[in-house]
Amino acid sequence: MPTSPHSLHPRTLWKLFLGFLTATVLISAGMWATSGSLTNDLAPRGIVSFEFVGDSEAAAAMLDSWGERGRIEAAFNLGLDFLFILAWVPAVAIGCLWVAQRFGRFVIALRALATLQIVAGVFDMIENVALLNLLLTAPSEPWPQIAWWAALLKFSILTLGVVAIAAGAVVAGAKRA
Repeated sequence: MPTSPHSLHPRTLWKLFLGFLTATVLISAGMWATSGSLTNDLAPRGIVSFEFVGDSEAAAAMLDSWGERGRIEAAFNLGLDFLFILAWVPAVAIGCLWVAQRFGRFVIALRALATLQIVAGVFDMIENVALLNLLLTAPSEPWPQIAWWAALLKFSILTLGVVAIAAGAVVAGAKRA
């Protein structure tokens, strides 16, 4: 019978968390290293600026500012982001489960937050599909709005998970001291 992630030993969860966190950091470094021409006056945060561009006119201007090389880098980054999702979603979800096991007081909320990371990953995929539509065709509505909302929801859920993990790690460290 398969083991539920909720029933894994805290050390096993911690090791899984560190493994997925390492993959997240490595893929993130690869994305950063291959996105040099995406940061400019119209896209001060590179691909993240594109995620929150909001309308097709601004998307077209941003794409024009990137030129052909930037478009290729953006497409490559979006491809890497699909791989990135397979690393960050389990990293944050497992981190939330680890905190839930260590601090039973918030177990239901933390388990729900772990599950919500899967939803955030789906929002990330929706965002990527919207951005690919903007990148590969003439920018048109509703793709910028879909990307904007998906990015907002993804980052909101992800931030809650990261904050929960950080708080849990701080409390765990304080208990050890």
